[in-house]
Formats: sequence, structure tokens, C-alpha cells
Amino acid sequence: MIPLPFVPDAVRTTIEWTPARICAIRDLLDATAAAIRQRTPKICFLELAELIFVNPCCRIGNPVEADIAKRHKAAVCLKTPSRRPARGDRGGTRKP
Repeated sequence: MIPLPFVPDAVRTTIEWTPARICAIRDLLDATAAAIRQRTPKICFLELAELIFVNPCCRIGNPVEADIAKRHKAAVCLKTPSRRPARGDRGGTRKP
């Protein structure tokens, strides 16, 4: 059990840092929405940004199910850079 004198300090600390965290999350959400707006101006960027924040492992089907974008547009918006090895570089040693 937590000693009683420390409880007010914990509550005060939580009260102090919670609004700062909320503001930081809102700033990140706004920055994400702005990036989506620049990349694909014809999509509901705020709804997509909120969906990404709620579900960080967002698949193409998630914006389609939320009626934010059609499948092709969702694929374009959620596209990530390829991490494949360069052509000819298989990442391992070659057998002679």
C-alpha cells in the first residue's frame, strides 16, 4: 500500500503533466493531419490522422471501413517507403 503522505504529491504531479501531454498529442495530431493534407489534399485528412492515432498499425482496409477513402486512395495515403534490399544485394553471403 502507498503511504498516505505521498498520495497528494502523486496527484499534484499528475495534474501538472497531464495537460502538457494532451497538448503534445494534439500538436502531433495536427502535424500529422497537415502532412496528410499536403500529400493527398482530396482526402479527409483529419479523420485519417485520428484513425492512425487510434490504430497505429493501420491497414488499407481501416480507412475503407471508416468510409474515409476508397481502397486505392487509402493505399496511396498509407504507402510507406520500401525497405527491400537493393537489386542484387540479397543480404547474405553468396555461395561460390
